[in-house]
Amino acid sequence: MGRSRGGFTTKVHALVDADCRPITLLLSPGQAGDNPMLAPLLTRHRLYDRRPFRLLADKAYSHPSTRSHLRALKIPHTIPERIDQLGRRKAKGSAGGRPASFDHLIYKWRNTAERGFNRLKQWRGIATRYDKYAITYLGGLTLAAAILNYRQGLGDTAYTVAEVRKLLRAARRDRLEHAWHLALHGLRRGEIAGLRWSSVDLTAGTLVVEESRVSVDGQAVASSPKSKRSTRTLPLTPELIKVLKRAKWRQRAEQLAVGRAYRESGYVAVNEIGEALHPRHAVRSLVDRGWRRQGS
Repeated sequence: MGRSRGGFTTKVHALVDADCRPITLLLSPGQAGDNPMLAPLLTRHRLYDRRPFRLLADKAYSHPSTRSHLRALKIPHTIPERIDQLGRRKAKGSAGGRPASFDHLIYKWRNTAERGFNRLKQWRGIATRYDKYAITYLGGLTLAAAILNYRQGLGDTAYTVAEVRKLLRAARRDRLEHAWHLALHGLRRGEIAGLRWSSVDLTAGTLVVEESRVSVDGQAVASSPKSKRSTRTLPLTPELIKVLKRAKWRQRAEQLAVGRAYRESGYVAVNEIGEALHPRHAVRSLVDRGWRRQGS
């Protein structure tokens, strides 16, 4: 903790990658400057990651010693000069040396640092420090950064053909096998939850996306798709037609087993008693379940 104009505070120093993920973190008292912490931050980062990168930083890091240190480490950087530095260099004329190279287009990507910090602030305990000890607060920061890295990694992962086949093999043992296939064919979570059998023509081999189920205050509500272009007619592959026919047969078998307690909702993705699935649960953790079933 350190005393700054806002009172006792803690300052978080972080390296954030191009996907807005905090990858290296350090703490300092609130009154500490940003620039002196860059060297220890880079040293900490290079302990476990030696890959080359370009550093984008704001004017707080525009100090001659910082630029010299970055050149010594052979780290390319894009840092704007402060106005007072520009004035002193111009006042010296030719003795002031060449201006530091600066690319405005590259510097536009520095917003990823601000966005990375904003993601960390989604945790109330991170945005407002409640922890008494620095090690506890740093542990919370590390946990939040790990979760952000994990979530972003899932979103950016493009599955190979072999991985898709692996998932579909796992889906054969799941009663929501058809939801897996619909997700892999490009339907959103709400569109899967809102798809009705009346919108599926297994004879013509088409599927019409015309309804979506969204969560409002924890309750599932039917609505129109996300945009006008989201209302669309999709062709069904022969494999998907087989999967949907199996799903229809499975629902009929469950209806016979449950009897009068079965609730005929008309939706494609339903639970064991025929109720439409909540959009949060329609395809939640399907991929994780697939990897676990395959022993990955």
